[in-house]
Amino acid sequence: MTKIKKLPHKRLSFPPQEIQTLREQLETTSAGNIHGVLLSYTDWPFVRGDMYHWIGVLNRFDDILAKVCEEHGLSGFQTKAIDRDTQRMVVAILDFTRLLLENCINRNLYSSVERLDQLLNASDPEILEHTLRVVLRTAQRWSYQRDIKANLATISVRLAAIAEPWNVKKHLPALAPAASAGGDTDAGALVLHTNEFRMLASDEHTELLRKHANVVDFQFFRTAEEARLLEEEAVATAPLATPSTSHAQRKAQSSKRSHGTAATVSEGLVSINVRIWDVCDKAASGGVHEQMQQAFDRLVLSYRVPASRHYELRRRVYVALALGRGDQTLRLRLLRSRIYAAGVLSLMMGEQEFKNAFLSREPSFTADVIGVLQPEAHAPLSVQTAVLLVLEGLLKLRSELSGAYVALNASANHGVLMFVLRKAFAAGTDDADPPAFPYEFTSALMSFLTAMANSMNGGQLLVSAGVVPVFVAALRNSHQGHLRSAGRVAKLLDLLISSATPAFPAFCSANGIATLVKRIHSEVLSAVAVSDANPEAAADLSSPVALPHFPDGARQVYRRREILSAEQIYLLKELFKFLSHLVQQTGYQDRLRNLVETTLPETLRTVVTHPAAFGANVYGLAISISATLVHNEPTSLPIMQEARLPQAMLEALENHIPYNGDVIVHIPAALGAFCLNEAGLEQVRKSTVIRKALATFSDPDFVRVLQEGDVPGLFGSVLDEFMRHFPAVKDDIMDETIEMLRRVSLMGAADSPLRQIDPGNTYLLRAPLPPHVLGADAATDDKGAAPMPHHDDYYGMMMESATTFLEGMLEQRTHGALFMDKGGWDVVVQAVRSPLLPFEFAKTRTFKSMHGLSTLLLETSQERVFAALLRELKLCLGRPLAFSPMDGQSVGDMVRDYVALASPAGLAQDEYDAVHDRLHNTITATGIISLITTLINGSGGGSLARSVKELTDVMAMDDFVGVLRSLTDAYKAGIQAAVAVEAETTRLQPPTKTGEA
Repeated sequence: MTKIKKLPHKRLSFPPQEIQTLREQLETTSAGNIHGVLLSYTDWPFVRGDMYHWIGVLNRFDDILAKVCEEHGLSGFQTKAIDRDTQRMVVAILDFTRLLLENCINRNLYSSVERLDQLLNASDPEILEHTLRVVLRTAQRWSYQRDIKANLATISVRLAAIAEPWNVKKHLPALAPAASAGGDTDAGALVLHTNEFRMLASDEHTELLRKHANVVDFQFFRTAEEARLLEEEAVATAPLATPSTSHAQRKAQSSKRSHGTAATVSEGLVSINVRIWDVCDKAASGGVHEQMQQAFDRLVLSYRVPASRHYELRRRVYVALALGRGDQTLRLRLLRSRIYAAGVLSLMMGEQEFKNAFLSREPSFTADVIGVLQPEAHAPLSVQTAVLLVLEGLLKLRSELSGAYVALNASANHGVLMFVLRKAFAAGTDDADPPAFPYEFTSALMSFLTAMANSMNGGQLLVSAGVVPVFVAALRNSHQGHLRSAGRVAKLLDLLISSATPAFPAFCSANGIATLVKRIHSEVLSAVAVSDANPEAAADLSSPVALPHFPDGARQVYRRREILSAEQIYLLKELFKFLSHLVQQTGYQDRLRNLVETTLPETLRTVVTHPAAFGANVYGLAISISATLVHNEPTSLPIMQEARLPQAMLEALENHIPYNGDVIVHIPAALGAFCLNEAGLEQVRKSTVIRKALATFSDPDFVRVLQEGDVPGLFGSVLDEFMRHFPAVKDDIMDETIEMLRRVSLMGAADSPLRQIDPGNTYLLRAPLPPHVLGADAATDDKGAAPMPHHDDYYGMMMESATTFLEGMLEQRTHGALFMDKGGWDVVVQAVRSPLLPFEFAKTRTFKSMHGLSTLLLETSQERVFAALLRELKLCLGRPLAFSPMDGQSVGDMVRDYVALASPAGLAQDEYDAVHDRLHNTITATGIISLITTLINGSGGGSLARSVKELTDVMAMDDFVGVLRSLTDAYKAGIQAAVAVEAETTRLQPPTKTGEA
């Protein structure tokens, strides 16, 4: 549970160029400079990322934190003070780790929970607060809780100590209201809040707390055994009385022991209740840390506090110092830590366990922390942010849900939530004016509202409170500081409309549809202006992908720079997603019928004609919305044609298809929508969009794009539906499909461009390769051979995508028959004859995908499926195999060939090529045999008897009479070669010495 050892998966997309510089700096800069590098990254400035891209950074962070924990004894109670530079470095690492957890997918890769556990032992309040913030973020994700629960026994004790109530009210003077008239200024300033959190969060009572609450209030229970051991220690270390000692001196020593040591070693409850300034120096030069250490050491010595309670005592000393010094910064830091700790406990423990362990001591905790959000509490935004983050987890507790809603007054238009929301988006549109709240607070608020909308009755309460009109007003606010918040608003509106029935009428009543369309139009024009002002924007569309130059998958840089800011991209995505979900809702079509008469067609046309500005971010959504609008209301197609949207989309896709799976998947639906009248059908038949879309399967630039989700299968299914609805284009599409398969097959040839992209996977041998294989520039070892790196199987991924696509497109038996009539299956089988296939081809995803396709085609014609396979197998068996004995070849020659397969570094070019061809031919043959075997075993629900009969009938044909004999000869030769090689290698092994294993 330290370093991340998982390799990047094959479907990992390339990171944006924007993160490359930061990633390299964090991996190479000195540990002391990390704080300086991360100083400007208080917020996440990039688009949503992937944790796989940050594995190297996270592993380095783990090493640094491990070193800090070891040097300062953080495996237990901290023994060595942390200097300021180390503290700033640790805080910077924790803050950036939190940003990664909040803004990246695949968060389950994070494996430094053990370091967080150790950092909870730190005495520095700032490190502790930031550690708790990261622990809270990890606990909010179900996949992390197993890591935290593994350390629950040790973590929960410290979290409970941090979350303990401070009980400051019992130290304040409980004066009657009339006492304030007597001139007591303290009493006049005193307001006896029942809510401790409000009192501590406000600065109104700082002076009062400084005078009266500066008390170390701590209790612990000492067992009889502990008391006995301490008494024996005290007696052994006490000075013995001598004859010269006077009676008065002996009495004084006895009195001193009774008030110092002897009084503190009795069995039972021990209470510490002392003023902080009685045990530490007010004028300590080292500040609060030196004062804490003074007070802690003296209290431990005076009261013989056991080591098991040192952590809690230190926490109490810090609280007393924060109150006694009137240090609001320290007091708020400790208060936030207390709130975070309670939130982590609520997520780590079961509901009943949390009630017994925590709520039994603080039953009004939920209502009290919500009180901090009240406007009259005047609490700092940092504390309110902590409360909102913790409430997100408390809403998962059924017993606290109704109480939280009541404390929030969630269903009332004048409640605290509505007050905060109105204020959050009430700022002017002048970009020079800062937003009312920082994004950290707004983000926590939106996360809480999202959790509330997903909870029982939460969405209904928000809608009844009138949150929808407030959100619609927020969409109108174009302040640059609200871009990301506006995206969160659009996402939340989408969630409310899909989960709460009254939300859509309220949205329409607030003129939400027109507001949404207008905001989309405004943001699209703004994005185009930014793109037009960038002279290098269009160059990204023609430059090649940097795929060949980065063999390490996690470090590959996607060639396209983001022209827009991350905030603009996020807002555009959420606005288009919201609109896409609206037009797909079947019950809302009457209210959305007039969308084509707004600026929306013009907006969509602007998007598809500016790929440099939008790239893959909203391109697919724009295509999907265009298609859905026409399918929902076919009479709107002439209006869209008048706006030249179909023409512009077809021309744009012919010129360039963005590197995004959603774009490819939505193309057939858009073509189907445009074909609903004669003019549109003619435009589609004249275009080359289908050919361009199918060409992506043989384009190395799209290898990873087609591995995202189930893009090929979905594309095939939608294209199958398009062919059924418009049979006039069926033949053309099938011809283009078979041509695509031929291009994919060519990519598997020995002179394929993939050989330059990935030389490692063009060879099966996992041993050091000679320089003439990897090229003259390859790095070599002392023997002149270059170790072969691990690369992704690009040709296998191409084949997998193509066959998965065919599975989706050939679901109709008539389509399968047409595909086989045109020779498509023969092309697929011939593609298996490739020197780029991996050694374990029969165990790969590509093989499984081919098996699925062949099983589907068996329903159309078993004879033709088996015939194509046997035809290819016959060719393979007619060529030399890896274990085929040559004429006059001795056993020694067989052993030499075997050694050549295992270690080809010493072979010449022609010898290497010969071995390579024989081995690849063997893999192709075994792959076809495995495929035939799985088919006749009845996989996929087929009939075993029928499959065997069809296979035997095909093998009885004149073309395949000798296949069975060739197969048995090959099997016999393989057995003979294996036995001979095994015997010879055993004979050549050096004798084992007596006694050696």
